[in-house]
Amino acid sequence: MVSLPTTSADPRKDEFYGALIERTVRGLVDTLGAGNLEAVLLIGAPTRGEATVVETPDGLYSLSDIDLVCVAAAAADRADLDRRLAPWRGDLNEELQSCTKGVDVSVRTRDEIASLPALIATYEMLRAPTVVWGDPNVVQCLPTMKIDEIPQADGLTLLHNRIVEALLLHGHVSSARPDRYATLTILYGTAKLALDAVTAILYAERNVPPGYGERVEVFRNAVLAGNAPLRGRLADYVDDLAPWARFKTEGDLDGLAEHLGGPTVNLDELAREVWRRYARYADVFWREILGRLTRTDAGDTGLVDTTALYAGLESVPRSIGRTWRLSRRGAAPDGLFSARALLKGALFASPRQRAYLTAVVAYLALAGAADPDVADHLVRKYSPFRAPAGHPSIAADGGRVPLLESLARFHEALLLGRRPGRR
Repeated sequence: MVSLPTTSADPRKDEFYGALIERTVRGLVDTLGAGNLEAVLLIGAPTRGEATVVETPDGLYSLSDIDLVCVAAAAADRADLDRRLAPWRGDLNEELQSCTKGVDVSVRTRDEIASLPALIATYEMLRAPTVVWGDPNVVQCLPTMKIDEIPQADGLTLLHNRIVEALLLHGHVSSARPDRYATLTILYGTAKLALDAVTAILYAERNVPPGYGERVEVFRNAVLAGNAPLRGRLADYVDDLAPWARFKTEGDLDGLAEHLGGPTVNLDELAREVWRRYARYADVFWREILGRLTRTDAGDTGLVDTTALYAGLESVPRSIGRTWRLSRRGAAPDGLFSARALLKGALFASPRQRAYLTAVVAYLALAGAADPDVADHLVRKYSPFRAPAGHPSIAADGGRVPLLESLARFHEALLLGRRPGRR
């Protein structure tokens, strides 16, 4: 039996998202076999009643993924479960593409969920662990965690991930023939960037309420009130935060569009304009968090000097060790990294940090928030990815397309842990 949480304060949206959960869970259990599973957990903002479901001309559409964790039975063949899961997940995503942005499922053992690392993603999951099928007592295996246990550097990782995701929307942003679902995806990606930048700062402050609306209030009234430089740099964005939060938690697309562009705004044009505008917002948060970690005032430094701060994020032995591990056969997709670039940058930062840095610089440049010549120089200097001969500018197709393809593979394989071709 599928047990559905309340995923939205709007009954219609709650029923819609709940039906998607039920369809997914029933198919998942049928595919993997009830005897192979102890439980299925729903994770993410929908467990807190904050599923992003919006009205479209074709009906309701969920911008929130359906993100599930399967807890495998002790006797289950884990490799067999993974083999069965992959084609079913791909077929289901294709079937539901007119209803939701995506379905993601991972398989874990009891031991694995009991030893989840002290990270922001884990802490968020532990706030509302929700069993939608199977043994509800599985949640007792989850670790206890205090917010002080989360490394300060994980806030930068959260921001990095949202910037990578924003950058990978460039294809939608630059499309000559906009599509309504692409437009919604751009707005949703920008919303996640806007709100999770706030979340990253709040984790550094050790004061993170559960809901996005509450987080915005704490950020405005507690953080910005005591940080005049940051308040000044964000002056053009602060009033946007509450509408972003309502969009993320209630699917209030009309309110967001009217706030950002007026009652007659063209939504396709607005989404692309906002994507570019929020690069400067991302830059402010990036400098703030990076400066806190390196004990430097990075708010007004030049881009070259700011990127140099990455040398202070890891010790040299740790950077070399991480470089060596990622250079081993099978550790990364074939052809993703350049062996020469990996070795050349090992004393500066690990390949993952340099990939993040490359994404930040590329986003700022492609959105018009950084000098393209400076960006090209920094990408050539720090990128760990295999590059075309001659290192063409990222403003040109010959440089931009390979770089975005590499970052997409990095995102799928190393950040999300997905195998090639998994959807």
